[in-house]
Formats: sequence, C-alpha cells, structure tokens
Amino acid sequence: MKKELLASVLTLTAGMASTVSFPQQALARSTIVEQQFAKTFKLKLDLQARHTNDKGEVILGHIYLYLQQEPMTPTYSNLLHGEMTGSLYFESDEYTHSYQDHQYKTIVPLTGDDGEVLLDMTNKDKKNGNKYQIYGCNSTQTLCSADSYEVEILTNKTANMTLKIAADLKVEINHIYNDGKSEWLSFGYDIPMVEAPVEK
Repeated sequence: MKKELLASVLTLTAGMASTVSFPQQALARSTIVEQQFAKTFKLKLDLQARHTNDKGEVILGHIYLYLQQEPMTPTYSNLLHGEMTGSLYFESDEYTHSYQDHQYKTIVPLTGDDGEVLLDMTNKDKKNGNKYQIYGCNSTQTLCSADSYEVEILTNKTANMTLKIAADLKVEINHIYNDGKSEWLSFGYDIPMVEAPVEK
C-alpha cells in the first residue's frame, strides 16, 4: 500500500513539474499589449519620404517602425518601463548601391545610436487606441531618452505618427494637400501608418 501511495505521489508531482511552464507562457502572452498584432510587427508611414545623401542625391523611400512586444526597463533609465522595443528608420524603396555582388538599400536611423527605440504608453484607450512616446536608445538599450516622435496605435491595425525629424538627418515627408499641391517637410502631425510585412 505504501509503495502504491508513493508511486501515486511521484506521478502527481511529476505531472505538476511538467505544468510549471504554463503560467509563464500565459504571462508572456499577457505582455502583448496590442493584441491585434503579432509579437513582432512593422508599421510604415503612409506618405513617401526622401533622404538627401552627402553627394546631394535624393533617394525616395518610406519611414518604418519595427516593433517587438516585450516590456523593458533600461538599466540607466530605470524610472522608464516600456511596453515595446524596436527600431525607427528611413529605408529606400529601391536598391541604391552594391558591394561584392550584393545589392543594398539606403537606411537612415531616425533616433538612438542606430535607430533603437523603446515605446512607453502615455495614454490607454481601448475604444480608440493607445498612445506611445518613442524613446531613442543606445545600442545596448540600457539608456533611453525621449525623442520628438509619438505613435497612436488604433484599433483597426493602423496607426498615426506625430514626428519632427532632426535636420541633420536630411529626411523629409511628402505632404499632399486637398488641392493637389504637395510639400516636403521634416515634421508632421497624425500621419497615417499601415502594417508592413516583416522579413523572415
């Protein structure tokens, strides 16, 4: 009888041990704040952008915000607790140069050491969408500081971005007005963003 009881206890405890990971997986799922998107997703500014390089050449492209839904507290900005991390950058639409038989696009980081960002929620609104302040971070993401970018992620898998791009980056957005006229500016308010495919 004692042997049978011991065997039952061992079976039970073994079963418990095998389920320890389930609460952790549930917790991991709960860290995804924007449930309409995958854990990793990318947004594209829905207006064309351009970059003028050091040679004076104008390169057309778009601004992208690549995001991973995972909370992070930077070591040296430990009063800041962000909901997402990722990168913010301009990328040319076409290949612009080649090296050793490989073609490359022009990429211009828009903040941080190399485009690294942390998103910190500033306003939670289940009905209309959540607003985030974008922080530029160093390459190890241990230190982040607020930059002149804000994104509002809406409930229909779209977003709006308010931004002011530093002049030395030489990146501008093509604003198109109702009368058909357009203007290249380094800033914008509530510019629509759409989901873009994430390269695997």
